[in-house]
Amino acid sequence: MIISETGWPSQGTNLEGAFPSYENYLKYFMNMQKWHRKTKLKSFHLSSFDESSKGGTVGDVGTYWGLWEKDEQLKF
Repeated sequence: MIISETGWPSQGTNLEGAFPSYENYLKYFMNMQKWHRKTKLKSFHLSSFDESSKGGTVGDVGTYWGLWEKDEQLKF
């Protein structure tokens, strides 16, 4: 099994108890890495870079799912 398009936004509007933030983004990423080691399952992170074109229908969080910022700076 491969889990595709997983991730957490590093910025944006809260939605039903889900809080986009740098801290939550990092927690999610690290917990997924731990889970991968434990289960031996694979996944793809949603996006390598933040993409301003992914706003719109998903709201402002859509632009902040990357591992790198749009200016190619690693987030952590």
